[in-house]
Formats: sequence, C-alpha cells, structure tokens
Amino acid sequence: MKKLDSNPAKPGASPTAKSKDDQTDWDADLTATPPSGRNPVSASVSETGSFEKKILMSSLTGIYIYDLDTGANTFINSQYTRLIGYTLADLQALKDSEFFALFHPQDQERVAAHLENIGRAGADETSEIEYRFKTAGGRWLWCLSRDAVFERDGHGSVRQIIGTIVDITVRKVAEKKIGTRA
Repeated sequence: MKKLDSNPAKPGASPTAKSKDDQTDWDADLTATPPSGRNPVSASVSETGSFEKKILMSSLTGIYIYDLDTGANTFINSQYTRLIGYTLADLQALKDSEFFALFHPQDQERVAAHLENIGRAGADETSEIEYRFKTAGGRWLWCLSRDAVFERDGHGSVRQIIGTIVDITVRKVAEKKIGTRA
C-alpha cells in the first residue's frame, strides 16, 4: 500500500495511526473541503437538517442524557428503550431513589462513586463503568456505560452528563464460565 503524506480532505493533516488492515487513520475534519470543492458530509447535513437525529436513532448503543440535579434522564434514544425496556416517560415517572434501585445492590456504591467522579470531570474527559441494571422485564442486564459532561450550570458545576450504554451480558456470562473452569 502506498503511504500518503497528507490527507487530501485536510491540507497539512498527517496520519495519526495505522489500523489493523494497514489503512491510514486520519485526524479528519469533516467540515474541510476536499479537492472536488464540495464536502458531501456537510452538504448532506445542511440539506436534511436531521443529521444528529439520524445518528441518535440509528445507533447500536443506547444514548442518554442524565440530569444530576433531578436524578432523572432527560433524553434516551430508541436503542436505550430496546435494551432496557423503559421509555423516557417510564424513567421520568420514577423518583430518584426508585431509579437508583434499578441498579444491582452490589453495584450501587460504585455507580454512586462514578456519578460523583463524572461530576468533577473536565470538558474532554470520559469515564466508563460496568454494572447490572434491572430491565422493565425484571431481568438483570450487564451494561457498559461511557459518560462525559454534557452541560454545566452558571457556576461551572456539572448539571448533565451524556452517556452511552452497551449490553455486555453475553461477555460477562462467558467470563464467569471461564472463571469457574479454571
């Protein structure tokens, strides 16, 4: 494969890493104009006006915005509902303590510490946590969440976090099986 010196979509850019198949990964700026003079990404976004909505609704991960002051989600995407079984209205109807009770009792202390840590996070920091969450159907689902600051109040304190949630139940069950064989 020929090694490129710069990204044609971003003059002066340089490759940041090599992927497994030796393709160059670029520190790409999606708003940069390629040599053709037309940026298909920004053009399609401005033409449709629903780029963000399509990303949120087509994601394979659950996406949520959680308000630390109210202790409730203010947004969830459709994949979140598919994974967990609750709608946004279901979750918002719960008191803070009722929502927190949906986390497995053995994980609640770690979840509380995670929320405190993300409440002190910097602008570009993310934090991950694995925990069990009770679905609307009553089963425990192992989840991996990655969270970041979404909004701060006028004093700079974190008000809302944005996060993603992935079902890792199959992986956790396999890890347990391997552990019992050893």
